[in-house]
Amino acid sequence: NTLPEQFAVTVVDDNGTTATGSLDVNIVDDLPKGVYDSNASTASETLLTLNGNVLSNDVQGADRVTIGENAG
Repeated sequence: NTLPEQFAVTVVDDNGTTATGSLDVNIVDDLPKGVYDSNASTASETLLTLNGNVLSNDVQGADRVTIGENAG
């Protein structure tokens, strides 16, 4: 995601001489990126809980990602 912005600028010195120009800003918003995860395990009657972190190798991006429970 990019957002280019251009602002007109006029400067005036002590003698009243003016100069015009522009200030160009290019805003780059990096996006979140999920990376493939692998954690081999076999579920069984004795192994009721699997653990691990599937977010540790992901890139959150500038806006961050809300992490939490998702009901529904």
